[in-house]
Amino acid sequence: MLSTLGRPSLSTFKGPLFKTLVFGSLFAVGSFLFIVPLVSLSFTLLSSLKLPTFQVIVVALLVGLVRFTVAGKLSDRFGRKRTTYLFLAISLVFSFLFFLGVPAVVEASIISLMFGSAFFAYFGIWMSEIFPAEVRATGTNMVFFLGRLIGGGFGVTIVLLLPLGLQMDLALALVISSLVVGLSVLNLPETARKA
Repeated sequence: MLSTLGRPSLSTFKGPLFKTLVFGSLFAVGSFLFIVPLVSLSFTLLSSLKLPTFQVIVVALLVGLVRFTVAGKLSDRFGRKRTTYLFLAISLVFSFLFFLGVPAVVEASIISLMFGSAFFAYFGIWMSEIFPAEVRATGTNMVFFLGRLIGGGFGVTIVLLLPLGLQMDLALALVISSLVVGLSVLNLPETARKA
């Protein structure tokens, strides 16, 4: 329902809209908890492993640039959910490889994880497709605010507070955040026409 001023009220978000708000927020939290610590802590991790830090970061970010375009095209063609599962699978495989503790594997994993994090590339579009026009901006803004606040604002701190050491802490956070995103996708509707 709209308030008397024509703006959505919080009571508008009930039933299916509340479910979208909750699971959309979980998706955003998981996504920010994945990408912000990955980008923020990779330099320190690579340096501590005596790996070519600058080169790996540049390659990873260039891969990230390409992946956003690829992810958008794939999600338009095959659907938001199917594409998200593909990129989540990539992310989970390379997140688990972090646990091996092999420096060359960590180096390759960071680059691959930047590609795998493409599950977040089209998320804003997906949310705007789910929320009806009357509450689209409000719903999408609430979802992204919670994601930015919890995953983005506290993500690095959460990882650094874990007791396993930077490499294992980051691996654990990447696995957990991927699983959170996967859980949320199960509860969000498909909106894109599939080929």
